[in-house]
Amino acid sequence: MDTNKEGIILYWESEGALTTDMITDRGIDTDRFIIYPVATVEEFRTQCVKVIEGVPKEAKVMIFLDSLGNLSTLKEMGDVASGSDKRDMTRAPVIRGTFRTLALKLSVKNIPLIITNHTYDKVGSMFPSKEISGGGGIKYAASVIVTLGKRKVKEGTEVLGNIIKCKLVKGRFTKEESIIETHLDYQTGLDKYFGLVAIAEKYGIFKKVSTRYEMPDGTKAFEKAIVKNPEKYFTDDIMKQLEEAVFQEFNYGSRKEEKDES
Repeated sequence: MDTNKEGIILYWESEGALTTDMITDRGIDTDRFIIYPVATVEEFRTQCVKVIEGVPKEAKVMIFLDSLGNLSTLKEMGDVASGSDKRDMTRAPVIRGTFRTLALKLSVKNIPLIITNHTYDKVGSMFPSKEISGGGGIKYAASVIVTLGKRKVKEGTEVLGNIIKCKLVKGRFTKEESIIETHLDYQTGLDKYFGLVAIAEKYGIFKKVSTRYEMPDGTKAFEKAIVKNPEKYFTDDIMKQLEEAVFQEFNYGSRKEEKDES
């Protein structure tokens, strides 16, 4: 929304956790951030299809669903109303049909759909793993799936934020099973420089000299100094080199075989 002043967010919300005040407090333009409360998968599908069909092809729109895991189905709602405790066997097929319906429509209008969902511990597996709720339909339809975990950042007993671990379960352009960590500070938000020192060292952009790092211009600094004042050390030239390094690290086909020129 910052880079595209005509961009619109369409936000389907099933948890009752988002308010207009929260959006305003974060400096988001509420005229371009539209919230749709939703309770069932079928309701989301119907509303979303109608909205997509009404969006001009040239419009800049992004759709969010928060969250798929909290959506019920018409059958489950009916069972609850009637007092039935039967297990809902329709949910997975309904979800599969929903994203089969939406996939092409979103592609034609060039609209990205970002979904949050729940995971659960996989039972019966030799190695502990997380499974995505909602059946296989969502996994097949998605272009990218990232699972998140976190650990707390503390100073004494005070919790200052979280280190968020992101694992790429499915990716069409980035190497699957890649793992990165990012830092969410409760005061300043996401740290966009977190982890870049390690990448810079790995690809020779920064050189480790004893307990300090040497920059391309020959200056040296401790890691704490770099982290404390990242804008000073991550210059435009350094960021360009890091972008190439990150491409090498994570993208498919980034390592080309050297041709024999002999």
